Amino acid sequence: MVTELLREFIDQGLQEKLAEENLDLVASVVRQQLDAVMKPHIERLASISSKAGHMSATSTFLNAQALVELVPKERQRDIRTMYENARKKAVEYMRVKTSDFDNEYK
Repeated sequence: MVTELLREFIDQGLQEKLAEENLDLVASVVRQQLDAVMKPHIERLASISSKAGHMSATSTFLNAQALVELVPKERQRDIRTMYENARKKAVEYMRVKTSDFDNEYK
């Protein structure tokens, strides 16, 4: 009975030591697998974000160009001031939860 208990303790000790020695290897394999699974999703989100940035910049400059070229001179205001005011509103909007913003500005 004592020898059986000793064998069991030795086996458990060896298993724990092997598990500790392989912990870095297991962590590395898990990390590689996560990277392989997540990389396409991360790249897709980065691509969407980049396209949104390009569309936003295009829209901004198109609006400024339209204001300069299509609004009669006597009705034009300073575009920089209008842009800065709009940008400040956009920053405020991005800081507020959408649900709070919708409730506040209904």
